[in-house]
This record gives sequence, C-alpha cells and structure tokens, in this order.
Amino acid sequence: MSEQEHLHLYELPGWLVRKGSSTQICCDEVLGSMYSLRSTGYRVQTSASAAEFLINSIISGKHFTPDPSHTYAAVEDFVYHYENYCLRAFVFREKTLLYLNAGLLINFPTSDVKLMVILNNDITKKAGLLSTLKKFDSRSSDPLGKLIKDRNSLTHRLYYESTDRYFRPSVPDDDNEDEFKKWCKEWFKNIKEKSELVDQAENHMDLINHALAEKVLAYREKLKKSK
Repeated sequence: MSEQEHLHLYELPGWLVRKGSSTQICCDEVLGSMYSLRSTGYRVQTSASAAEFLINSIISGKHFTPDPSHTYAAVEDFVYHYENYCLRAFVFREKTLLYLNAGLLINFPTSDVKLMVILNNDITKKAGLLSTLKKFDSRSSDPLGKLIKDRNSLTHRLYYESTDRYFRPSVPDDDNEDEFKKWCKEWFKNIKEKSELVDQAENHMDLINHALAEKVLAYREKLKKSK
C-alpha cells in the first residue's frame, strides 16, 4: 500500500468484520458516528458564518444594521450546534473504544471499556494505536481532546462567561450601544475560535479512520500468522 493509498473502515475484509460479529457491529457504529459528526460539523460552520456576518455588520456599521434579536438568535443557533458537535465527539470516542476492544480482541466487558483502560492496555500499544487514542484525551492539545473537554465543561460547569445556566448567550442591553458592541466582539471571538476548532477536528477524521482500519487489520493479520 503506497503513501497515497489508505484503508478505510468500510473497506475492512469480511473475515475481520464478519456479519453479526462484535467487530462488525462496533465498526458500523464508528462509521455512523463519524457521519453524524460531519453532518453536525456542516451545521456548525453554516451557523457560525451567519452569526459572524450579523455581528460583523453591527461592529463595522457597514452593509446593514441587523435587528439585535436576530443576532441573539443566530448566536444561540451556533451555540446549539457547537454543543451538539461536542457531545457527538464524545460519542465518537466511546464508539471507537468499543471497536478497538472488539477488533483487537481485548474483550473487556462493555462496562469496563474506558479511555484510560484501553489506552494503557498492552495490546493497544502493540497495535500502534496510542497516538491515535491520545487525540481523544481531554487533557491533550488535539482538537478532538479540546472538544471533549468542552463537552465535559458542558456537563459540569459553564465554559462561556457570557451565558445563562442553560448555556444560552446572555442578552445585553441593546439600548446601550457600547455594551452591545462589546458583547458582539466577545461572541465573534468565541464563535471564530470554536468553529475553527471544529474545522481542525474535521481535518483529522480521515487520519483517524485510516489508523483504526489499518492498524487493527495489521495486528489481526499478525495474530493469524503467529498461530
């Protein structure tokens, strides 16, 4: 296989993903999770573009002056889709762990399959998947790790300062022009930062797909030859 050619999860041989097997079921779950992430990522970017356009129009005073209520709604829409993406990134991680547990024949009970358990397993190391799995660690600087960190914050505490307890953007006094523009600038920065993070994560998806397919297959082929 050349550097330009990579194996994808949907191309794994039948003996590895035998119909009805745990590996096949978990592999399909990972693929479904990746599809939902890409679909949600598209909504993140389109909502980000809409919110950024409205906010930029207010800050610059060019084009037209949007109604503040429309701007609030656009920011709320972005936050909704971004939070959805964070939650789905966490699901993607959990599905990936279950796939590796089955595909690498680690075979822990489902309830015991956690990131650090699979990450610290000798089989995962032998398969060369440590660097791939570390991308999902909320302590890492990888985009997926940062998204999962935001997911954890979403579950346990506020991660934006200017939100209410339901994570909706807090609404400033739009009659106070200075306060309103300050709010707009803060959210423009937030939206740009978070949408870029999603874009970076999207760029990593193919690399993860290749690693999950190629390294699991290589490990299982090596096992077959050793018997």
